[in-house]
Amino acid sequence: MDDALMNKTMDRNDLARPDCRRVLSELFGLMRRMQRVVPVASPSSIDNAPRSMRAVDVQPAGHAALSAATPANTQKSQTKATVSVGGPSSGAVVERATNAATSFPNHPRLRPDNGDELSATNSQALTYSSWYGRLSGWPGAWEHINRGMAYQPYPGNPDELKVPWFLLWEIAWLVANTPLRPGSRVLDMGGAGSLFSSFLAARGHEVVSIDIDADLCRRADALGDAMNWRMRGEVMDMAELDFPDEHFDHIFSVCVFEHLPVSGRVRCNEHIRRVLKPGGTASYTFDYANPQAFGRLATPEDVKWQFVDPSGLSWRGQPHFEDNGLRYLSCPQSFGFGRFTESAARIHAFVTGSMERSQVLANETDYTFGALFLEKADG
Repeated sequence: MDDALMNKTMDRNDLARPDCRRVLSELFGLMRRMQRVVPVASPSSIDNAPRSMRAVDVQPAGHAALSAATPANTQKSQTKATVSVGGPSSGAVVERATNAATSFPNHPRLRPDNGDELSATNSQALTYSSWYGRLSGWPGAWEHINRGMAYQPYPGNPDELKVPWFLLWEIAWLVANTPLRPGSRVLDMGGAGSLFSSFLAARGHEVVSIDIDADLCRRADALGDAMNWRMRGEVMDMAELDFPDEHFDHIFSVCVFEHLPVSGRVRCNEHIRRVLKPGGTASYTFDYANPQAFGRLATPEDVKWQFVDPSGLSWRGQPHFEDNGLRYLSCPQSFGFGRFTESAARIHAFVTGSMERSQVLANETDYTFGALFLEKADG
């Protein structure tokens, strides 16, 4: 594959690229910090926590606190990342928001249904959702099946259960190939409570993460409060973006578009053209060639007419989508333990239409992720 290709399907070897390795080093540091931070109910409580476990310890590259906690070679690689991705490279807060309400004065923050703010910032509330968008600590069998029989953990991953290497690729590939502006306003569509939203907020960006799940939005608020980030969640359908014109510098979505019908994808991209600032970027990942009938996103032509054409945005990188032919994931509807259960699963998928019948018959049940990078003309 040509190194210049950005709009393409997933390749595990991409994670060995220097720009992706820098992002992963930064991401792993953030994951470890989030695992040991003290849960708090208010920003003032952060200042009373042991310094070694406070969110304030997440500092810009070169700060003494980071130097003490990070090996020298990691410190150096993170500093270089500023040039490659166009923003702060520390996984850190650039401007501390001492009160979450002052960061987003026009948007009320979601709170627990019982009104107990402390319950939103307990130890569980400080964890991000899994790659399936779940808040439970242990992934279900469905998630493990989806990884495929040939799945191999990624070395050094601090949270293999909730963050498989597929998600590492999505985060690293999006960040390494997006010229993020320091302190920018970012929309993460369908990412409330996610590791990706947390990563962007930790870099100092003002992050709005939307989701149709109110619990995930409350988790985003709790994370923002506990870590002192400019991040909030908002319940919203991504096919009906209710934001002012030219409101965001960057827009992202990590493997959510496949859950929308085709008409919803088209409508969402029409909104993106409106809410994105001139010179802004839109960067997505999505299921590609998923045999479930709801997907219908299986060719480079599908990518163009569902995403690029309705958005009116221009390609970043090469002006086409490249399918490298690699397939890493297994569609759970077709999977079975043993010949009988596998056959039963295929018959069920064929009869119910939960997968495209032609792919069931052809035994083509594996799929992958794809990434797309767009931009709006400046002026």
